[in-house]
Amino acid sequence: MFRLALLTIGLGSGCAFTPDLIRLDPPTPMAAPVPGAERIELKLAVEDLRQDPSQVVARKINGFGMRLAEITSEEPVAEVLYRAAGAALLARGYRVVEVGPVTLTLELLVFSHEFRTGFWVGRSEALVIFLATVRDAEGRERFRRVVSQTSSQPVQLASGANVKKTYEEALAQALESLLGDDAFRAALPPSLAPPVL
Repeated sequence: MFRLALLTIGLGSGCAFTPDLIRLDPPTPMAAPVPGAERIELKLAVEDLRQDPSQVVARKINGFGMRLAEITSEEPVAEVLYRAAGAALLARGYRVVEVGPVTLTLELLVFSHEFRTGFWVGRSEALVIFLATVRDAEGRERFRRVVSQTSSQPVQLASGANVKKTYEEALAQALESLLGDDAFRAALPPSLAPPVL
């Protein structure tokens, strides 16, 4: 029993009382260009609809699971999602513009993280949920879907670095799920004339 206590205490020991500041940078996917994407212009909008739209994205814990120091994002979470979504769209060849005939709106509903204690290692768990809606120039809805993605990784420390890694994976996978959806692609009509051969 004493050995188990030592192992679980180790998860949060050291700097559990020291706040962390992290920069969330989901990696730009190595995605193949979507055929015809270069002819599609869309405006990207992100709204933070969380009950508490804070930049505090996690808390460290001690070995008993008590939530302690805050882990804070350098920038508002809505900006993180906007930057990640924009990069993912551009990587697939879409044209992201300030004013366009089609609008993709991402409404952030959940952006949460928990550390879990364990026997040998703990876990870092992130959950990202957003509502994606595509509307045409007249405001008619062409696509609507709730995207929910979790990421869970084994960790030794309840640190900002581990929170960053878990969130970035969850965000990248959520955007991959959305942009890889055939219904999403079908909702984006070409807005530019095809290139002259």
